[in-house]
Amino acid sequence: MLRRTTKRYWPVVTLVMLFVASIFLRLPAFGIDPMKEFGWTQFERFNNAEVWIHDRHVLNIYDTHPIQVHKFAGYVGYDEQYLKNKEDPQLTVYTSFPPTHFVALFATLKTFGGHYTYKAMEVFGLAIHALSVGLIAYLVYLLTRSRLLAVLGGAIYIFSTGTLWYHMNVYWAHELLVPVFVGSLIVFVKRRGLMRWWESLLFGAGMTLISWTGAVAAVGYALYGLYKFYKTKDRAYLNHLFVIAGLAAALVLVVAQVLITTGSNPVEYVEKVLHRAQTRTAGATSMPFVVMVWRFVNDLLLDYGGYMVIALVLAVKYKIERFHKAVLFVAAFPLVESFIILEHDTVYGFGRLKWLIPVILLICIAGAKLSERRKWLLASAVAAASVLHIALYFSVYQAVK
Repeated sequence: MLRRTTKRYWPVVTLVMLFVASIFLRLPAFGIDPMKEFGWTQFERFNNAEVWIHDRHVLNIYDTHPIQVHKFAGYVGYDEQYLKNKEDPQLTVYTSFPPTHFVALFATLKTFGGHYTYKAMEVFGLAIHALSVGLIAYLVYLLTRSRLLAVLGGAIYIFSTGTLWYHMNVYWAHELLVPVFVGSLIVFVKRRGLMRWWESLLFGAGMTLISWTGAVAAVGYALYGLYKFYKTKDRAYLNHLFVIAGLAAALVLVVAQVLITTGSNPVEYVEKVLHRAQTRTAGATSMPFVVMVWRFVNDLLLDYGGYMVIALVLAVKYKIERFHKAVLFVAAFPLVESFIILEHDTVYGFGRLKWLIPVILLICIAGAKLSERRKWLLASAVAAASVLHIALYFSVYQAVK
């Protein structure tokens, strides 16, 4: 019986053991002080640990102000480029993104005792990381029906340089979006590219309420639906357009929250958002464009380069079938955001998390075409890349000057 149980559940057991091992690798990070130890690493790269200062600022407002004052809006320290809370002018409302990730963190920590500390946030981030690993492994299994490839997909999301750091030490909306976006891909795959209208509506609203990356992902689903309707004339694909309805509803909610909280008018709000967006685009003046591109590519390779090489080799060697191309399209569509807000995704590494998902899917989809012997060779390549990224993790993020 033990042998039968082990044979059946070995992928789950393996992923649990690998994730526990990743926690042991990250144990020293439980002792860092994010208020002091954020800064540039030996790779001349910002580790983004200062994001906790912003998280803690908002959690403190939620904890010390009544709901009728803070209204669960996003906040930032005093800054004239943002809008003021009309009930308390000392509070500045951040207009750069929806505040859902602040609310999720606050609600979770409040439920478990109200310990608004960096370590509590790290544990919350690890929980999201573990959930994301399980969902990615399941998605890969649905696509390939290979338990080995499911384990490889989950292992890649565990041991990349970026996920080891950001899913524990830098909590922002992008981490919260991953399980929701992967969940949408699971529904997409299980229905062979056809989603019900209410599923599209919920995913469009949910992803947009978490981050602007989620709004971009929703557009990818809508474009796929329009393309398939054009090719097949099957009206069922028009259900994908409900992601735009969900996106629009979420935007109305986000804007209404800001306008009600600040008492500002829509024109003023749009001006603030556009000004903020301008500072994060590829045309930002913080660094020359060529330097920005070089830094982005360099940082992307540090985060996921070993796995990207494997994906590229497999993509060149093996042909991808039509439906798998559709999955890769919707999974990779959020990447267009990096070409628009290049400065943001260069400076803030959590913005590059979206790059790993299509890389994992490409490796596993192409890997499904390998013989069983060659799948184990692929597993060896993934293991080697994982060792590389674990080594990079200790240098890229923890060696703070």
